[in-house]
Amino acid sequence: MNEQLQTIDLQIDHPEVDDLQEDFQARSLRAHVLSLIHRWPYELLMAQAKDKNVLELGCNKGFGTIIYAEDARSVKAVDTSSTAIEKARKYNARDNIEYICLDSWTLPFADNTFDLTVLFQVIEHIALDKLDIFLREIKRVTRADGQVIVSTPNRDIRLLPFQKPWNKFHTKEYSAQDLKQLLSRYFAEVKVEGLFGEEALNKIERRRVRQKPSKVYLKGPLRKYLIRPILDLLPDSLKSTIGGASTRRMKTKAENSNLQEANVSATEPADYPFTTSDLEFRGDSLHEALDLRATVLRIE
Repeated sequence: MNEQLQTIDLQIDHPEVDDLQEDFQARSLRAHVLSLIHRWPYELLMAQAKDKNVLELGCNKGFGTIIYAEDARSVKAVDTSSTAIEKARKYNARDNIEYICLDSWTLPFADNTFDLTVLFQVIEHIALDKLDIFLREIKRVTRADGQVIVSTPNRDIRLLPFQKPWNKFHTKEYSAQDLKQLLSRYFAEVKVEGLFGEEALNKIERRRVRQKPSKVYLKGPLRKYLIRPILDLLPDSLKSTIGGASTRRMKTKAENSNLQEANVSATEPADYPFTTSDLEFRGDSLHEALDLRATVLRIE
């Protein structure tokens, strides 16, 4: 599948998952918290995958796959990026893992092949007109007595009403209700839970993703519909000058913000206060959850 199709159609590329690698060192407290949120579903999967045939969709470079694969009977780990699959085979190989580059929407597996199918931080990347075939294929290849586990960011803490995803790789973000309604069209029984941590940890992640109404409803539209059209009328030399100055200001602001949050220098290793043991999945207050996890308990 060509690179343009990956970006426009499948929308699975997700470079942030590199924070799952074993030697990852967060450069800020909020980056550390985000890495824990990414890692926790894979650690939890270690027990669930024991002696099972597992399909992982959207494995990227396999940094998460290698976490849970040790006790699985077999793992088929799939992604659309040939570059990611090459790196997964090189850096995260195990005898029971097969990394596969997907080049069509039809999964290359027989019916009822897998005991467990997982999609971690993937469904929000899938083009909306491909969701039907995508979920039907998942149902086809998962055993009738198997399970499907889906994790995804929680729209309710990330987006304001009517706001589109600010992550350019996301086609749609889901609330707990949205996620359950979607999966219930294809599967007989679906349970949705929310990811929570200690309140200090929760506040860090909610602060990271919180959107300002003035930016979403006023500054953003003004920039898109007024400022950018005006800039397009300016000479190229002037646009380059303005753009370069703006980029430098944004870079400096981001760097200063990261250092202030971490309270360390950019090169100094930090001993952060949280671990994945501070996280849990719960079924209450889902509108406040950091992430969502849907578990298909009964396929049909």
